Amino acid sequence: MTFGSWPRGAPISERHCCGKLVEDLPGVNVTQPAPANAVFAIVTPKVEKELRRIANYQYWSPGTGEVRWMCFHENSDETVHGFADALSDLIRTTAPTV
Repeated sequence: MTFGSWPRGAPISERHCCGKLVEDLPGVNVTQPAPANAVFAIVTPKVEKELRRIANYQYWSPGTGEVRWMCFHENSDETVHGFADALSDLIRTTAPTV
């Protein structure tokens, strides 16, 4: 990191804070504060299985099903919003019907 790159990079990280996009989705339990580019969350096993088909991320705590979703400073707004939209769609389509 060169001197002076942080002020330029910080707004990018804030803009790509995926946590703000997913924290209010039904079925997403954000387990830790997400002030920057990492989101720690638990979703249903069915949603997690389907999401893994379209996104690459890590299990953070396999025993609880907690995952870590990361955004990189070079991700476009479309990529970050696309992830949140795909997660929302998966939650909606995998929800039990009444």
